[in-house]
Amino acid sequence: MKNIIKKLGLDYKKIDVRPNDCVLFWKGKIGLDKCPTCDALRWKTSNDGTIIELANGKKVPVKREKNGKMRHPADSCAWKEFDERHYDFSKDPRNVRLGLSSDGFNPFGPKGLGNDIDVFLEPLIDELEILWKVGVETYDASRCETFTLHAALIYTIDDFPAYGNLSGWPTKGKRACPYCNVDTCSIYLKGSKKSKDTTLSRLDLVHLNIRKNLHPKEVSGKTYLPPANFTLSKKEKEEMLAVLASVRVPNGYAANIKRRFVDGKLSGLKSHDHPFFDIMVHLVIHLPYEEKILGLVFQRWMYPIERYLQTLQSYVRNKSCPEASIANGALAVECLGFCARYMQDVETKENRPSKENEGNGNDVHIGLSIFSLKCRAMSKKKNYKPGYYVIEQAHNYVLANCETIQVYAREYYKALCEQYNNNYEIIDDMYKRNFSKWFANSVSMHVSSDTCVADDLKYLSCFPSMWVNTMTKFTCNGYRWRVKKIDKGCVTQNSGVVVNADTNAGNVAYFGVLTEILE
Repeated sequence: MKNIIKKLGLDYKKIDVRPNDCVLFWKGKIGLDKCPTCDALRWKTSNDGTIIELANGKKVPVKREKNGKMRHPADSCAWKEFDERHYDFSKDPRNVRLGLSSDGFNPFGPKGLGNDIDVFLEPLIDELEILWKVGVETYDASRCETFTLHAALIYTIDDFPAYGNLSGWPTKGKRACPYCNVDTCSIYLKGSKKSKDTTLSRLDLVHLNIRKNLHPKEVSGKTYLPPANFTLSKKEKEEMLAVLASVRVPNGYAANIKRRFVDGKLSGLKSHDHPFFDIMVHLVIHLPYEEKILGLVFQRWMYPIERYLQTLQSYVRNKSCPEASIANGALAVECLGFCARYMQDVETKENRPSKENEGNGNDVHIGLSIFSLKCRAMSKKKNYKPGYYVIEQAHNYVLANCETIQVYAREYYKALCEQYNNNYEIIDDMYKRNFSKWFANSVSMHVSSDTCVADDLKYLSCFPSMWVNTMTKFTCNGYRWRVKKIDKGCVTQNSGVVVNADTNAGNVAYFGVLTEILE
């Protein structure tokens, strides 16, 4: 069955990881027995220190142990409490826990559903009851058997107004906070019925005797509202828009915001969540409690839901029947997605590489990871012979930033320390001058060509060719790069680089721009 699943494209790959999240053991690190970062052993050991092996000869990787830290919703109090109360449900890991997002757009017109949303939830509640009480027959491909799958709704994801509609809690008024209830500290403002900066809202400031610099003033028989700190004049607005228009980010990082400038204003951006509710200030104090009970905030917030809503809106082809268009569009995409998983030899949305990627995404280099970079020139190549010092610098930089080479680097540095009695000024100078030569001799004498890693080590120990290819732009590992001279005329900026260097003052980040791209 595993072979069938693999041919259908529904398999998965196991990748070992250090419990403290130092490194993934894959690509060039798949054969390592120790973590290259913290030097900890990758495998489980017995009491005498020997590595534990199974009957089939496989070693057992060290697994993450529970240490009281929250990494998953299963670590939250609500999840644990649910497991204790419903043991029959939780004992089968194949059962599903669901979250309901009630945020969205109204396809029926300008008036929202409000508290009448319960009418539209009846079909959903009926299905949830079936999933909880009866279950549905499901096929388990890993065990080649059918079983009864149950599901439980344990989370809701929504903004505060939608929370009120869904739960029935009054999110307005003196009991707006569902945690504090009758103990909510509140005061009724006579003027500020809406979250706008108006004369009435300014009179509330007078009533509260706060922010006196914003109190209304009588000037020549007219009411004058002093501008707040966030108020911009026409000239200041133009300057702000000019600054936004001048911002250039890397390709694929963000959309071109200049397209949103209409008549000196920003348009087309989501703004319906911008109104400020007074209860927002108070609710922040309950976030730590919520995280303890429900789990990490980023696993329950609305941002991915908001993005998906934009996708759903794009399915609307018939504006007279938007809900039907959304349902049919979502169903079509889901069906095509399932079918695409069965067609591994056909380019589909599931396996199509992005325009910045090169080659097949499934290709894995089993040697050194430094040779697994997927690069593609996007301009004409020219043959070029730089100076010896440039090639030497490039070679030294590659050796200094290849993790596998650091074992040799530490060995050579230790030998220099013993030879020069820890005179670090001489040691550092000798290391820079002679490490590449020492490394080449060490590899040729002690490394046999019986593995891909060994072959890559030998290739890396050889001094590079003096002839290189030069280009003006290329892509590498999904990122696009351009030299500065052609980057000036582009909307995006892809010539910026940063290099971290170890200096006497510690690790220092050097920022610069690409002037040449050499291959």
